[in-house]
Amino acid sequence: GVTIRGVLTAHRRIPRDRVHSLVLATTFGSSVDRTVRELVAFDRIGTHLFRLRADVWGDNGLDRVVDVLGVQVVEDARPVSVRTFAKRYPTSRAWYEQRAAFLLVGGLVVLVVGGLLAVEFAGLDAR
Repeated sequence: GVTIRGVLTAHRRIPRDRVHSLVLATTFGSSVDRTVRELVAFDRIGTHLFRLRADVWGDNGLDRVVDVLGVQVVEDARPVSVRTFAKRYPTSRAWYEQRAAFLLVGGLVVLVVGGLLAVEFAGLDAR
C-alpha cells in the first residue's frame, strides 16, 4: 500500500490495489520559472485518493511511487497554472489550500489581535 505521511494532516494508508490511475502534472504559481511536479492518484471510479508534490517529496519520490504502483499514468504535456490544476482536480486540494481555510484562519487572527488590543487598551485605560 501507500502510506501518506501528511505534514499538516493525519497519516493515511491506502491499499495498493485501490489505486487505479495516476496523473502527473507540472504546475506553476505566479511565475512559469518556478514549477512543481504533482502526482494525483484516483481509484477505479475516479475518486481522488491522494496528492504528492515534488517540492515536499522530491521528483525521485514521485517517480518511485509511479514505478512501484505500476498503474495507468497520464502525464500532462505542458505545465499548467495552480489555478487550472485546482479546477481540473478540485478534490486534490488539502483543507489548508482551500478558500474557506484562508477565511477561517484570517478571521481567527483578526479576533485574536482584536482581543489582545482590547485587553491592552482596557489595561491602559484603567491606569
